[in-house]
Amino acid sequence: METSRKRDPNDDLSRLFINPRIKDGLRRGRPGFCSARSIFSTSHFELRERAGLSNADIESLISALSQVILPESRTCWEVLQEEDGSTLTIPTGCPQLDRSLEGGIPVKGITEIYGESGSGKTQLALQLALNAQLPKSLGGFGKGVVYICTESQFPINRLHQMIDFMQKRYPQGPKSYKDCLFIHHIPDLENLLYCIQHQLPTLMSKHDIGMVILDTVAAVFRSDEGPEINRLVMFKKLRHRLHELGSLKKTPVIVLNQVTTSFGNKQMSLYGLNSQVMPSLGLSWANLVTTRVMLSRTESCITSYVPIPADEGSRFSKDVAGGGKDFKSGQSRLVQYRIRTLHVIFCPWLARKSVEFLVTHNGIEDVPSGNFSV
Repeated sequence: METSRKRDPNDDLSRLFINPRIKDGLRRGRPGFCSARSIFSTSHFELRERAGLSNADIESLISALSQVILPESRTCWEVLQEEDGSTLTIPTGCPQLDRSLEGGIPVKGITEIYGESGSGKTQLALQLALNAQLPKSLGGFGKGVVYICTESQFPINRLHQMIDFMQKRYPQGPKSYKDCLFIHHIPDLENLLYCIQHQLPTLMSKHDIGMVILDTVAAVFRSDEGPEINRLVMFKKLRHRLHELGSLKKTPVIVLNQVTTSFGNKQMSLYGLNSQVMPSLGLSWANLVTTRVMLSRTESCITSYVPIPADEGSRFSKDVAGGGKDFKSGQSRLVQYRIRTLHVIFCPWLARKSVEFLVTHNGIEDVPSGNFSV
């Protein structure tokens, strides 16, 4: 009875579909060439002399051996897709906006949202902080969110207003959005770095955190009056920690950024975009960002009648309604909403595009059709 011979795990030649003459020559060589390591570490001259192979034989051998070791070629994007299967987007809750963005705001790695003051950066960040807490069945992460605020005072009243609407819109969502939203106000660079290095890892070890939002990254550098060399060192440390958090630990990081304005008619060009405003912190920061999104205000407005519940009279103001005019009309209020635009500057899986949206008393919403435009 014939017994099967146990294959040597170091014998890669048995896996190759090449001329048997080439295999015999390699096995007779001194020393024997049976493993891929021994073959690739040997020069073509030695293979010709010791195994009696021609140049054509060597090319055929290397090609066959490469196909066995690397059975298929994959792009970096394919590897990134398969490595953990993590969610690439977080929905804004606006069907048209999410459809244009192929699911929502990209949140793989570090996502930067920049724009001029009043463009809607914080409004969008608050909306994403609430949507991330929704269960996975509704497109969220079902996890907590850390919101680090570096500018003035956190808009707590606006957050409560948006939470009220979210609880009505998603009754199957979390019972309390505030219990899983960890807010930290940090006005200076040194404390921000300490928070990212020490406090944040401790918090994440105790709670299931699905997203970190930094509002904004440039504010602490602009307000810091220390030596330039100290700011540079801290900037490098902050970049490293955010990159580690977003890319290595797979926790989505959303960073809001301010802009630099060019005076006069001079336009700056970056990534093919000509504009008088550019995100702060320059190319050293831009190279760390996975996705860059710009928000801007247009000159167009739409008007809409908004009903005012009896218990909300004073809470509804033109500031939270989107920066437009408001006019009382019985039990409802006629409001002008400024149309804003979201521009995808660069993203690994999205083409450059622009999508319009509104900031209303409910939060981020699509631009409705059929309303009167001003």
